[in-house]
Amino acid sequence: MISENQIKEILNDLFSLQPDLQNREAEIRQIISQLVELKPEAALDPNFKEQLRSRLLSQEAARGFAPKPNIFKSLISNLNFMKEISSKALAGALVVVVLLLAGSFYAGKKQAGTANPSNGQNLSNTNGGGNPIALAPIGSDSQVKAISQIKKFASDQEFKAYLTAGASATYGYGNGSSRSMSALPKSTNEIAPMPNDSLYNPLPENQTAADRSSQTNVQVKGIDEPDIVKTDGNNLYVSTQQLYYGFGDFGLPIDTPVKPDAGTDAGIAMPYRQPEQSTKIISALPPKALKKLGKIDRQGEMLLSGDTLIIFNYDAVYGFDIKDKANPKESWKIKYENNSYLNTSRLMDGKLYLVTSSYPNYDSPCPIVPLSTNNTKISMPCDHIYHPVVTITDMTVYSAFKINPQNGQVENQLSFVGSSGQAIVYMSKNALYLSYSYLEDQVKILNDFLKTDGKGLFPDSVAQKLDKLNSYDISSSAKMVELEQIMQRHLNSLDPDGRVKFENDVQNKMASYIKVHKRDLQFTGIAKIALDKFEVSATGDVPGTPLNQFSLDEYQGNLRIATNIMGNGLWFYWGGGSSNESANDVYVLDSSLKQIGKVLDLGKGERIYSARFIEDKGYLVTFKQTDPFYVLDLSNAKNPRAVGELKIPGFSSYLHPLAKNRILGVGQEDGRVKLSLFDVSDPANPKEIDKYQLNEYWTEVSNNHHAFLQDEKHQVFFLPGGNGGYIFSYSGDKFELKKAVTQVQSQRAVYINDFMYIVGSDKIVVVDEKNWERVGELGL
Repeated sequence: MISENQIKEILNDLFSLQPDLQNREAEIRQIISQLVELKPEAALDPNFKEQLRSRLLSQEAARGFAPKPNIFKSLISNLNFMKEISSKALAGALVVVVLLLAGSFYAGKKQAGTANPSNGQNLSNTNGGGNPIALAPIGSDSQVKAISQIKKFASDQEFKAYLTAGASATYGYGNGSSRSMSALPKSTNEIAPMPNDSLYNPLPENQTAADRSSQTNVQVKGIDEPDIVKTDGNNLYVSTQQLYYGFGDFGLPIDTPVKPDAGTDAGIAMPYRQPEQSTKIISALPPKALKKLGKIDRQGEMLLSGDTLIIFNYDAVYGFDIKDKANPKESWKIKYENNSYLNTSRLMDGKLYLVTSSYPNYDSPCPIVPLSTNNTKISMPCDHIYHPVVTITDMTVYSAFKINPQNGQVENQLSFVGSSGQAIVYMSKNALYLSYSYLEDQVKILNDFLKTDGKGLFPDSVAQKLDKLNSYDISSSAKMVELEQIMQRHLNSLDPDGRVKFENDVQNKMASYIKVHKRDLQFTGIAKIALDKFEVSATGDVPGTPLNQFSLDEYQGNLRIATNIMGNGLWFYWGGGSSNESANDVYVLDSSLKQIGKVLDLGKGERIYSARFIEDKGYLVTFKQTDPFYVLDLSNAKNPRAVGELKIPGFSSYLHPLAKNRILGVGQEDGRVKLSLFDVSDPANPKEIDKYQLNEYWTEVSNNHHAFLQDEKHQVFFLPGGNGGYIFSYSGDKFELKKAVTQVQSQRAVYINDFMYIVGSDKIVVVDEKNWERVGELGL
């Protein structure tokens, strides 16, 4: 059987190979759980294989993906090997399986209405009038302006034409990795605060509030984020999964031993792991007498708004009235319709904000119906749907909603067409930002290359054909068909010696070209939506792509965004460039999203592993072999500067401000969890003043900030690990492990008064923060 520790090891290996996957942990965990439901030693008969394959296929189809069946057949057949390998080896094998799955989702995505241009397509059909279009040069201001412009669709026919053009643009805008939605504040963005009683959800009148209690660790003050554990100061709301062995329609607790019939193993159903989908309401006070009060037969991340508990399930959002803790009642339900799914949500000023994704219907694209509330369809007409002026590929429709959490009624809504990818949400009281990534047209890049670094590589006749091809207003895929024919004819004209020389010359000259033009290859477009009117108020773009929500921040009306600039040309016809040419930038945009400042080339040859902006300072960690920790002075938005750098072993994948001029880094060194305490009082000379390595290979804090808890009063913080939960003191600028809580599959911690509650998937353990002794426990 695969344990939680081994699952975390799988995730850790994945994240070390591909840090961007950290944002998809929930999705990957779901895939892993389906793959390992059956014990490795259990017999895998054809019926079981078919059932598992069906579940995998139906799961992805429900999200709008169409995985290639042959991939899943091979995956299911590979499960036979589970009987013959150890748990450790199986964990490693599953890393490969999940990587294959993650790749197959996008490789096999449904492309309804895709047009496949023939080799004989007429290139003279340009812009409706037969005349070539004058295109802006690579990297010019006019090019960027055209990319970032957006407008609303005027009709169903216009949306359908846009989809058709995008479906055929296989190599153009939007192709490749993408970021989808971001929300950014308009006013000063404060860091997530230290515990403050005024920020907690109000308690019912008939309950006495605790003197103090914690909240979910969030990025922006006053904006709550969903998580699996919430507290109102008197009660805990726990929505972790408890695993059971199941036999048909009944189940046994996971610790129950399973014995076959005496003398035979025939005629008995083998057990499988079955998660219990429920949320528990637990009385937290007094801590020595924890007690289960009620139970809700729904499971998922939660938000708490007064007497309404909001649960985000896989198929819907549920609102439960919890005035009577022993008898919670469903008060409303918002269901995802037409293969829509939730990206994320926020709770602010008593309003619920949802961001969903859905794949457009190529035959009848609008109105879009992403949700239904209380059995009423929520329709989005064409004139509410924004889209980039340029055609993008691999389209997803993102929808934003403002909802009353007391009754589930939608108060505002709009939709935006962008590229598919992991959603990033960063929100303030005034603005929501939608971002999408795209790659420059390969034909355009190659044509520019042949006029600069690659000049002379081709005969003039070939260069002229490429120049003319680049000028035509046709889809990128149509251009690529013609490009391949032109290139193939030229290669066929060379003898073997000349062909090898030509290919090597192209590789080297392309590498030189990319070194200069790496910021002209991939962009992130941004649309700013004012929340008061739910209208797009500004648009802009920056080179590269952000890592996660902490890569974006607003301060004094300006947006700061940290991006990774890829240094390879893998999307080009011949490739070129290398990871050694990658870099990391920070851009400052004004309230109109116009670029006013930038810091370039941080960590050349490396990639961003974590970022944090705190008032007029920025902190960035990049990694390849060492961990450069950068300090940025952003006090002058028009002249931001990198003022300090510290190189240490390992890397930090999460940065947290513990106190003024003290930054905690959580990451890894030599395959073990590492804690770093940075002194940034002198921005020009940052120092690692203490560090601590745990005998753990991974902590959830590395990719999920909700798993982190800080208690400023006692100067301690908590983080979960595979072997238990850890409580560290940072008093006196020194790390001290105050308490290791074992025998619990720890996931979260909260504090109420002077007691810390370590919440696991199997039990809750309470420790007294005055002496760190266990004082209470409750099995789940």
